[in-house]
Amino acid sequence: MQYQSRLYKKSLLVISALIFSLNIHANECAAVKITSANPQEHDVVYELVGHNGAVAEGHNKHSYFNAVLDGTKEYYLAPGLHTLTFNQWDKRYYQRFKRGLQPRFERTLPSSIQMIVEKNKRYNVAAKSSGKDNLPIFSIESIEDISSDLCDEDKVTYIASTKAREIQLNNNLDYKLKHLMAKMKTIQENNLFPLEFNWSFGAVFDTNQNSFKTLAVFPYSFASKLKLTSGDKILEINGVDVKSITSDPYSVLYGLLGELGLGHDVNMTISRAEKQHKLSNKYLPAIVPSVNYKTTDFDTVQSLTNATAIPENIKYQYNNLMVEIAEYAKNNDLDDTAIMIKSPEKYDVSFGITGKNTTIGNKSAFMVTRITENSPAENLHLKQGDIIVSINEQEFTGAASVILASNIRALEKNKVYTVSILRSGIKQVLTGIYTPILFPKFEMTVDLAERSLALNALFDLANNPMEFTKERKLRYNYGIELYDYRSSTLRTPRSHRSDASWRSSSKPSSPSKSSSSSKSSSKN
Repeated sequence: MQYQSRLYKKSLLVISALIFSLNIHANECAAVKITSANPQEHDVVYELVGHNGAVAEGHNKHSYFNAVLDGTKEYYLAPGLHTLTFNQWDKRYYQRFKRGLQPRFERTLPSSIQMIVEKNKRYNVAAKSSGKDNLPIFSIESIEDISSDLCDEDKVTYIASTKAREIQLNNNLDYKLKHLMAKMKTIQENNLFPLEFNWSFGAVFDTNQNSFKTLAVFPYSFASKLKLTSGDKILEINGVDVKSITSDPYSVLYGLLGELGLGHDVNMTISRAEKQHKLSNKYLPAIVPSVNYKTTDFDTVQSLTNATAIPENIKYQYNNLMVEIAEYAKNNDLDDTAIMIKSPEKYDVSFGITGKNTTIGNKSAFMVTRITENSPAENLHLKQGDIIVSINEQEFTGAASVILASNIRALEKNKVYTVSILRSGIKQVLTGIYTPILFPKFEMTVDLAERSLALNALFDLANNPMEFTKERKLRYNYGIELYDYRSSTLRTPRSHRSDASWRSSSKPSSPSKSSSSSKSSSKN
């Protein structure tokens, strides 16, 4: 969780170097005021530092600091949807900060909420410490009517997010998203994820061999930009021979990648089909768009949603899939808007296996090459390499994949069924109760316009690293630690060295299962 929060903090701040929140002077607005809900926390103040993925303005005025300190600060928002990010400060350190002194960073990591506001309303929001990473939980305590005169041309009003356009994903992305949402609903029914960077390398490696053999590469990740492919073995990174390392080689690999700066050259030597190849590219993380989703209360307008952290392994899958969805939308000229994805509740009619047709003697059969996590196939204890010869004692009289798919569709929910297999040449009969995955009903909004601005800022910063030194004052203006000032480049968090994406056990991890299969494979 701490790793996740650090990544988000750095994500917001890199983008802040070149992007400031869009604001207008308007006659219609809503007011938002944040106070502490805990009486014992009277020495705590909350400051708006981000709006819709960019840095909020107005921090350089004494009147602003005084209003934050005495708890009277109001933020003016145009009617509509807004993502707001706050820092929680101890008043003593915020006063040092106000006087231009180097503040001690006794404050929480940024916390985000999403609000839908109406014109001529004041929203009194209370923040209560959750005890989890010391991050607050926000709630609306009351809503009051205000005069339209409150919103005059002298006040900065933050504009609302772009109205979402409903789209349909392609079959592959749609299926992946439904599987992910089945997991997400069990963790958090409604949630918000602010825009962030995906610092992971984007590949899964086999740990069962004394080599860095690639098992899978995520689309649009840095590994894919390097043109790394499944089966490649990494030999060198920036001149360092990974095989010559006597200590834990994975720790060294994480270390090498942890020292990369934004826009730095990465040179990799790999072995592919017994031949050595050179791969190179400039290091740039992927940008995960801001997303909100709901799996309940579809007929209710939810005025406030807290950003709630989810387990690292699920967040890893989420980050990679959201980058895929964002790139899919970009390729369809939708990168300047927000998109909405809706899906009804339905059962997954697939069995959860990928494989290929084969024969046993003169009979058709189906060889399993991959099994989807939590699928009926996994629940039946099918394994990679199993050869399916029949289902419910019905053998395959033609192309096994076609008949297998037809037989699976004929299975009845919660009824007993059998699958006959050959495992290591020995015939076995597996018996189970058919329990297909229930895909939940959900609505998801993805902000691509915000991501497009962030991508432009990222490229500018990578090509002009000295911009970091020019913006170093932001560290004090916004009370957030922006960069590693020992160099003029942003450094990736060292904590990503423990990223689960680098390791794979004998049972392939969920990221490798979600990667696309080869064209010759069949999925059931």
